[in-house]
Amino acid sequence: MTFFSHLQKIPRPRLSRRSASFALTAWIASVSAIFATSCVVHSDDDDSGSVTLHWTIDGLADPNQCSFTASRSIYIDVFYEDGSSSSSNYGQDCEALGTTINLSPGTYSATVHLEDSSGRPRTTDVQIDPFRIVGGTNLDVPIDFPANSFF
Repeated sequence: MTFFSHLQKIPRPRLSRRSASFALTAWIASVSAIFATSCVVHSDDDDSGSVTLHWTIDGLADPNQCSFTASRSIYIDVFYEDGSSSSSNYGQDCEALGTTINLSPGTYSATVHLEDSSGRPRTTDVQIDPFRIVGGTNLDVPIDFPANSFF
């Protein structure tokens, strides 16, 4: 005789097929709900980062160089890592000597040139090497338009 032999055996209730099916369905639904809530992906604009371009003309950070070279604005074309255009073209007055562009996290490259008041290029394109944008950060990129880049 064992220690537990004096305990009465309690009969186990039998579930009907319908009750068992309902219980299984309820269990699957609750487990699915738990996993579904843990897999939510948030995409907020707060995840963006930025790149700030600072330019000089022939090594000088002087807004007067813009009028001296008849350069009214800077034109910026941003590309995705694979080289396709991001459909993101930016412009800024030349005399500002800097501009900030907000971008989604990822790797980009860009080309920039100065334009005259009619929108015609004044310089050859300056290539900006690939750069990585990380959410919540700003990357500073210096650019120089040397004298020999002007038409």
